[in-house]
Amino acid sequence: MIIYPAVDINKGRAVRLKKGDFDQVKVYFKDPVDAAKKWIDQGAKVLHVVDLDGAREGKLINTEPIKKIAALGIKVQLGGGLRTIEALETAFSLGVERAVIGTALIKDRTLGKTACQKFGAEKIVAGVDLRKGLVSIEGWQEGVTVGYGTLLKQLENLGIFNLIVTDISRDGMQSGPNFSLIQDIAKFYHFSVIASGGISSLADVKKLAKMDVAGAIVGTALYEGNFSLKDALEVEYAG
Repeated sequence: MIIYPAVDINKGRAVRLKKGDFDQVKVYFKDPVDAAKKWIDQGAKVLHVVDLDGAREGKLINTEPIKKIAALGIKVQLGGGLRTIEALETAFSLGVERAVIGTALIKDRTLGKTACQKFGAEKIVAGVDLRKGLVSIEGWQEGVTVGYGTLLKQLENLGIFNLIVTDISRDGMQSGPNFSLIQDIAKFYHFSVIASGGISSLADVKKLAKMDVAGAIVGTALYEGNFSLKDALEVEYAG
């Protein structure tokens, strides 16, 4: 299991939101590059970077800090505002390793297939954000009446095999992941699953490591010092 420290960018700053609410923002670094350097210095091999403004606006906004983070030599998995092939091309030109597509997979069913064909399926990650079992889009600002099971079957048919599962109600809340949801998806679908949302303790990380998941995105718990990245990485290596 791979640990992905999160670097969420809002107005050029490294922040965390509670439950995806842009009115509940906590700034941790004025420069997200400093956040990236912190996690790199502590042993991170890959970062999960999100352009929060891009997610809300539907296009990449914070391109400069993203480019600077990628230039540090670490692998970057980027999400937020990637809704067209052109946006994906821009993302990869910034030096990112993998691109996360969320909203666009709901609104444009051909995008996922085209992206996999153009860039390679290993470079594309589907971001499925759930609230009460239903999919949320537009930077978590809008819900759609699509159950995750229906969407996941469609994604499998598109050839996508990398998947981030986020339970929005737990994101930034340090209330523990939705283990049952993650386990169901890992068990019944053919995805490489990355768990996101709610990780609050090293015990959570250890429990995820025992499940059939490929990775875990950790944000607030690391920024608040609930446990060290070093300890989390030891779980990663042990797994």
